[in-house]
Amino acid sequence: MKVGFYMEISKVDGLEHLGLIGTSEVLKDTIERIEISKRQNSRTLIISEAGFSRDELAKFILKGKDFITIDGHDYFESKHMLKFDTDFCGGQTLDKPLLSRNHPDFDSHQFLKSNIHIRYIDLLNIGTQYDLKHMLDHDKSYRLKIVATALRGIERDVEKSKFCPGLYYNFPLKIEIPRLKDRLDDLEVIAPTLLKTVDEGRFKERQFSKAGIDALKTYDWPGNMFELESVIKYCAYLSDPSKEISVKMIEKEIEGKFREKHLEYSI
Repeated sequence: MKVGFYMEISKVDGLEHLGLIGTSEVLKDTIERIEISKRQNSRTLIISEAGFSRDELAKFILKGKDFITIDGHDYFESKHMLKFDTDFCGGQTLDKPLLSRNHPDFDSHQFLKSNIHIRYIDLLNIGTQYDLKHMLDHDKSYRLKIVATALRGIERDVEKSKFCPGLYYNFPLKIEIPRLKDRLDDLEVIAPTLLKTVDEGRFKERQFSKAGIDALKTYDWPGNMFELESVIKYCAYLSDPSKEISVKMIEKEIEGKFREKHLEYSI
């Protein structure tokens, strides 16, 4: 699909609602890495700022495979043994939890039979990080597909030894989801695509004017996709069905966000 004369749209089919669609070079690199991770049994770390569905992307990469999920929230301050979340188990059941490598019943071979999804790997406490690093060191053949997610800033934690360097470098394939502020031109494709998904396609006939899209580009979207989705839903529900979404409505909502941001920093 072409935009204008020379701009080809890059996208991940089925994940356009995550904002993984556009013409920017930075997005093209991200999508190439996603495709590599999907094809190979790689160890992948997905990194982004807040406001993106990193774990939905992780599950997309693991689609078609049985996998277990480890949630970093469970180990932020805890010294509990590693366990898996059966709600995210992908159909596979293990006969016992994942244990600390120092536990007498720990079976690294059982752990290494499963593909793994690690949510918020950056929230694992430092002891659990080293446990996990040693577990992964057992799998020299990279037989498993392991996909972890983290907020941008994990690189700084590695440099300051707040995150285990050995665990970080156990993930050679890094996928960075670019911020919306770094690819504002992609809004020409993202905004109409999101509009068609609101309320299960109820507003698929609604359209943005060019001036409306230009108005969206005036904002830096600190909340990224979550914030953009909120604005588009607001416009879809309150706009006149017989007209294009007005630039005044968009500007009013964005101006309100500018005021909120200014108030937040002035308090």
